[in-house]
Amino acid sequence: RWYVMLPLIILGVVVSDVLLYSAGRLFGSRLLRSGWVRRNVLPDEKRARIEQNFHDRGVLILLAARFTPGIRSPVFIMSGVLRMPLARFVLADALYAVPGVNLLFWLAYLFTDQF
Repeated sequence: RWYVMLPLIILGVVVSDVLLYSAGRLFGSRLLRSGWVRRNVLPDEKRARIEQNFHDRGVLILLAARFTPGIRSPVFIMSGVLRMPLARFVLADALYAVPGVNLLFWLAYLFTDQF
């Protein structure tokens, strides 16, 4: 019953992305204030550049992150840390999740028997 599974999978993807966003919003700023992170992972200059990029091109960064393996989670967490509006995040994430999840779902559905 694909007509039940497809919407549930899309909803699951969006909900998991919102959980990453929420983790960044709740715990991220405290983590970024720690001395070790500021010295070794994200110096103040680099953080300022990231914040500026998010404010200038936040939605495009989310699009690129959705289709780039390995940086999706950190970007979604960082969008929470930088306090991107939740409604804007969810709207952008849902708009990008629908075609991507659809494509992967139908490829898996059509080619399952070949594997």
